[in-house]
Amino acid sequence: MKRIIIFLLTGMVLLGFEVEGPVWQEGSATVSPGLGGLYNTVVYNCVDIWNSKLHYGDYFVDFSFQSNNTPPYNVIWGEPENGAPGFTYFRSDKNYFDTAWIVIDSTKHWCLDGSPGPHEFDFGTVIKHELGHLGGLDDVYDDTSVIMYVYIDSGKVRHIQDDDVEGMACLYGDEFGNYYEGFTITEPTGKRNEIFWCRVPVEVGMCLGGGNITGVSLIFDVVAGDMGVFKREDNVTDRVYFTSFELPSTGGRLDSGRVCVTMLRNGQSIGRKCKKFYFACRRKFEDNEIMDLSIKAGGCMCSSLGEKILSYNGVFSVYDETGRALMRNRSPAEILSFIKEARTGVYLLRKEYPFPSQVYRIMILEGELRQISTYR
Repeated sequence: MKRIIIFLLTGMVLLGFEVEGPVWQEGSATVSPGLGGLYNTVVYNCVDIWNSKLHYGDYFVDFSFQSNNTPPYNVIWGEPENGAPGFTYFRSDKNYFDTAWIVIDSTKHWCLDGSPGPHEFDFGTVIKHELGHLGGLDDVYDDTSVIMYVYIDSGKVRHIQDDDVEGMACLYGDEFGNYYEGFTITEPTGKRNEIFWCRVPVEVGMCLGGGNITGVSLIFDVVAGDMGVFKREDNVTDRVYFTSFELPSTGGRLDSGRVCVTMLRNGQSIGRKCKKFYFACRRKFEDNEIMDLSIKAGGCMCSSLGEKILSYNGVFSVYDETGRALMRNRSPAEILSFIKEARTGVYLLRKEYPFPSQVYRIMILEGELRQISTYR
């Protein structure tokens, strides 16, 4: 399990696969397991299975996994995030991975022969999933058949499917220099009783030209309540494009909306997808209004403060989503410095002083503070 960008987002699949964004510049990733015994053997077998899928059939993907049996090991035992059986970690810029490692939960009951009992996790399924992340694929949320499906339950076995291979072809192209033209988008979705705040974030991941994205335009069409927004972005050059749209107040009532993204290459449409989402907004706070966490009123509390919260003198702490402290009692300048260096993701920002204390949920994307909301 691996999610690079998490902001009350779950996957919306246009072509069946999801992509992380960066790729391996040399078209290969080294896999060096340090688990010991038969566990290492299963890892090597999974590497061979992935490579056989990538280099046979319609794609002949210009990417491969390279097995290694010497340190430094990058498949290791540990305690993955969020209780997942496995988790893949990266260091990267916005285009290329620098290094990556897979952590496997040492406390799980593992099955090594592909026939897990009801309380065992299939080791091969988890390794093949994590290798997909290592290659650049993201979790998929709405296709339970693919190896990149986000959840793995004990007793279950999954295999690499054509959609998983298409994702790799999308990222790296084939050995003949052809590239699979496509894109994926991520936006709010979930159960009807889930509450989102007053902006709908949309992330578009593109896999055109093996990193040389040219002639790309994106058209966004968002309808929510009585609001309609049409936005076009031309000359998009980044693999991952992020934008967001403000939602209307619903007085705390649950409402629904729809976001559509159309992608054009040199003026020609190459894909369009729409998705329904649910939201509830109590109302919008004015810039000079004190936000009160006691105001629940059945919906989100919307803020337009943005980075202004850090323009005030004060003392702040930063936590990850699990509540683990990353920085304690720091100045706004130190927090802004942390944001510039932090990995993309969601964090909790706590204003310690002046009182009253306040907790915000923030999103950091490529070193910038892109979203901020009161923490509910």
